[in-house]
Amino acid sequence: MDQATSNTPNSNTGNSTGGASSHGTAAAARFPILFWIPLISSPKTAVGTFHANQGLVHLLTWIAGNIILMFIPFLGWVLLPVWFILNVVLSIMGIVDASKGGMKPLPVVGHITLIK
Repeated sequence: MDQATSNTPNSNTGNSTGGASSHGTAAAARFPILFWIPLISSPKTAVGTFHANQGLVHLLTWIAGNIILMFIPFLGWVLLPVWFILNVVLSIMGIVDASKGGMKPLPVVGHITLIK
């Protein structure tokens, strides 16, 4: 009985705490403006670097799309709310994926690597 009770806390404290915090920082990075959080909390991990890169790429494409659509009269102004909703949906999909521990890239621009 002593061995069973002594092994249970050790196995729970070692892996689940580190995994939960890494998933939390990865999920935070999928909010585009918070891409830098895993770079500070876990700069050498593949998961942190991947999600930080995805957050930065998402932020830059969001800003570029907003700038381009602002300068297109009428059609661009109509498409701005659609662009916003699309980016919010992509952020939610990334947060869900990161919280599950996945490393699914963004559609279309996910192959771009800015942070190595």
